[in-house]
Amino acid sequence: MGTASSWVTRTCEDSCWSGLVHWFQVPLTKGDLVVSGFPRRSNGSANGVYAIRGEHHGRPVFERLGGAGPFIYFWDDRDGATWCGWWLGPIVGGAEVWGYNAENAHLPPSQGWRSPWHGLENPQIRMSVPARTALQLEVHPKKQEVVPSWLQEPGDCEA
Repeated sequence: MGTASSWVTRTCEDSCWSGLVHWFQVPLTKGDLVVSGFPRRSNGSANGVYAIRGEHHGRPVFERLGGAGPFIYFWDDRDGATWCGWWLGPIVGGAEVWGYNAENAHLPPSQGWRSPWHGLENPQIRMSVPARTALQLEVHPKKQEVVPSWLQEPGDCEA
């Protein structure tokens, strides 16, 4: 049986720095989500393969493989409809965010992402969730809540 894979685009950024768009095939056996098309940032890249690391607001949290973040997570409407949707940033629930999608879906939407989060939709940004990940979430949902410690017990504000 062959390995499932998906064709994605990637701007050359890690090796040749040419800025050219390359097509490559990413095997989906190592991760639960593939992200491509995000613009390069001075403080990191959002493109790559992600794995499920827990749950936040009833949806899975994805972390890019090979390092500490970035994360893709869902924020529900408890703080108002303006904040409801899927977010991408260096920490879960942080003030710095790199991308946003207002769709209220169980998994990150494949398109419709904005970067910067308050900007226009970027049609080059794509997210791909393999069918086995979606099936795994239906059969064995993750229950661990991923919440930063400062959100778990924020304490009293000092004046």
